[in-house]
Amino acid sequence: MANFNTISSAGSTICAITADYRLICWGANDMGQLGQGNTNLISNMVNITLTSTYSPVDVAVGKYHTCVVTSDGEIECWGQNDFGQLGRDFTCAYGSYQNGCNGNFAVTSPGKVVYNGEFGFKEVSVGDFHTCGLLENGAAMCWGSNSDGQLGDGTELDSSTPVLVSTNESIYFRQIDSGKAHSCATNDSGEIFCWGRNSFGQLGDGTIQNSPNPVKVNLPIGYYAVSVTTGGEHSCAILNGSQPACWGRNSQGQLGDGTLLGKLE
Repeated sequence: MANFNTISSAGSTICAITADYRLICWGANDMGQLGQGNTNLISNMVNITLTSTYSPVDVAVGKYHTCVVTSDGEIECWGQNDFGQLGRDFTCAYGSYQNGCNGNFAVTSPGKVVYNGEFGFKEVSVGDFHTCGLLENGAAMCWGSNSDGQLGDGTELDSSTPVLVSTNESIYFRQIDSGKAHSCATNDSGEIFCWGRNSFGQLGDGTIQNSPNPVKVNLPIGYYAVSVTTGGEHSCAILNGSQPACWGRNSQGQLGDGTLLGKLE
């Protein structure tokens, strides 16, 4: 058994970066999430061959697609691509075999996200049908489905290449995570900003209104965020003093507060 540095899972797919910087995956492969060039049922761990010769440093697994950051600041993605969530400047319609599509919405082999900016990526996060990445300069970019504003660019237009998450002020994001159709990120001041779907209050701003722009989470007075993570329709953070805080949907007790009542903040 290999020693792991990083691991990520969603749905029934798991991927990990080993201590010797190999990328291995296992589990569901119905949309080519295992990056083997097929959708075959595979019961063992498999090595992923990237197009890049650089080492993988961060990996994120979504419901039907997978992305990895390499040490040169690029991102490679594979799997379902009907909304451009692979960031490769094309989408895969049903029945299409163009650009490596497999006729069933997916690209089953790794390929690079189309991005030529000055700063490289250092982190990637994957939602159901969208993807977000964090740049070395603290800016965030997202791509894929934008039906609920989950790309954070102020629109509801899908994009098959990265678009900049728009903010009204200069914000240096420190960490980012993506849920089903929303994303959240922390900044250097310990604030949390979220954008996208908000039907259960998962953006934490006290409303249930979707937002195509980042909105600030209403944290308890005297607390700041150390990290944030997003679930399907809820979000959680670790605050100073190692205190947990969660908000959003709570139908299965996912907020951990002893109730089944949702919270808007």
